[in-house]
Amino acid sequence: MPDFDRVDVDVLVARAAASPLVARAGQVTVETEEDNQRAAQVAREVKALLLAIEERRKELLRPSREFIEQTNAAFKPITDSLLEAEQHLKGVLHAFVLSERARVGREMAEAESRMARALEEGRVTDAEVEMADMALIPEVSRPPAGTGMTARWKGEVVDMEALCRAILEGALPPEALKPQPAVINGYARDKRVEGTFYGIRVTRDESVSVSGKR
Repeated sequence: MPDFDRVDVDVLVARAAASPLVARAGQVTVETEEDNQRAAQVAREVKALLLAIEERRKELLRPSREFIEQTNAAFKPITDSLLEAEQHLKGVLHAFVLSERARVGREMAEAESRMARALEEGRVTDAEVEMADMALIPEVSRPPAGTGMTARWKGEVVDMEALCRAILEGALPPEALKPQPAVINGYARDKRVEGTFYGIRVTRDESVSVSGKR
């Protein structure tokens, strides 16, 4: 770890050496060859002291850099393994969400088909169908505590001509002409509908978000 007391001492030493030299340099004027030689001598002294102080400063920082590198290297395998574990868990959680959505879709379609057949056969009335609508909604699993779905909207330019027309019409800002991810993704985030608009393909990229709270 850095020895800040040692740093303070070195700063005091450096200031004590630099202050009178800086004062001398500020008083130097050159009108004769002799003045020129003296000025050059002071300049060499200033440069020499500057190099010495810079070298000392780097020496003081070297242990800090080594400490940072060693600390990062020690923690990296642990954090990498945890990141891999998090990605794996996000993957299986997301897969279950998708399977639940598919299940709900299937059950809704089956229930609606049964109600349509019953209505067609005269076994139920329109009013009874409306009253049964809420009953047709299958139960959906709630996300476990500390998890949830995070959606990030991304835009990709796929038709530059359409994009340019949109800019001329004022539908998009001029900044979108130079494909900047922030501008394109901002449009996708505002649109929030998948498809291709003004030459930009909008897609919804989902991932599972997990908090660190227990």
